[in-house]
Amino acid sequence: MTLATTSIRRVILVGAFAPVSFAAITSLAAAQTPSSALLITIRGKGEHGLAIADPLTNKVVGRALIVGGGYPHTIAVSADGKLAYVTNTSYGEAQALENPEGIPGDFISVIDLVAQKEIRRVETGPGSFPHGIAVAGGKVYFTAEGYKLMGRYDPASNQIDLMQGIGQDSTHMLVVSKDTEKIFTTNSVSNTVTAIEYRSQPHHQEGDPYSHWSTTQIPVGEGPEGMAMSPDEKELWVTTKRDKSVSIIDVSTQKVSQTFKLKATIYPIRLAFMPDGKQVLIADGGGELLLFDALSRKEIKRIEVASNPTANKVMVHGLAISPDGSHAYVAVMGGNNIAVVDLKTFEVTDRIFPGTAPETVVWAEKQ
Repeated sequence: MTLATTSIRRVILVGAFAPVSFAAITSLAAAQTPSSALLITIRGKGEHGLAIADPLTNKVVGRALIVGGGYPHTIAVSADGKLAYVTNTSYGEAQALENPEGIPGDFISVIDLVAQKEIRRVETGPGSFPHGIAVAGGKVYFTAEGYKLMGRYDPASNQIDLMQGIGQDSTHMLVVSKDTEKIFTTNSVSNTVTAIEYRSQPHHQEGDPYSHWSTTQIPVGEGPEGMAMSPDEKELWVTTKRDKSVSIIDVSTQKVSQTFKLKATIYPIRLAFMPDGKQVLIADGGGELLLFDALSRKEIKRIEVASNPTANKVMVHGLAISPDGSHAYVAVMGGNNIAVVDLKTFEVTDRIFPGTAPETVVWAEKQ
């Protein structure tokens, strides 16, 4: 299978801080991507793609544009920190702004973080709506909402080498275990999480794609959205936006072990474990960041990171934590900024202004 557009489509169809203007930032020469960097999706006319920020200065140092087609959404980073993979979909206002010619918009952008430019596109098929993305074992795993599947791209061969049907509506986010033998997806319309497990069956010939993967549907709360696996890979926490809850899945049994309601939230959308696994951060789309004890499941504290929260607009979206656990970075879409939160004091200490509608933020560490 090659990555020519037609062949990929044929195969997949089968199966208090003053903001700084982005224009002013980009009028300066881009600086070298720092060894530790924050990558942020932005979208809007003239600023459509990936912004690169230095977490030491909390300043934008460069960007990588995605020109023609696509609505940049989620990000994964290669193990060596040199490449970023960005899912792009064919819906959204920014897609129309940047793509008046109607160029197909469902693809994964491969971004060279050293050169700060898009170097390749992996076409995932018309109407596939690629969304969640993760890098594990040197390969890139992604969901395709429109096709109800999980796919895998191999950068070494430049091929999509796996497509696993999920059979659930709106296959959204995903996480992959370190050994790549367990994959979980949230299915936001079907109210399930799918566990995809690698199982060797010796009576099948080696390489037979039907012999290696099984799927289990796990009922959770209403509108599963974000999820995070504990560092010891024993638990999977899932936010469910419509009933404002968290479902906790036992990874070994693939069953929900506990569900608890979130108090006074509007749209719980993303979550992340602290590096030591003892605490969990939850970003509420209404404008707050919540801190929970992972063992007791009790809320410890919360802070407002976006002003004027409203039930009709998602103010907060993506969430990243520095590897040392000292800071969190929360994408404030409604305010066009990234809130920098000191996790020792649990206060917003700075803001990064990357451009229009920052949605996803991830940490990249160059090896």
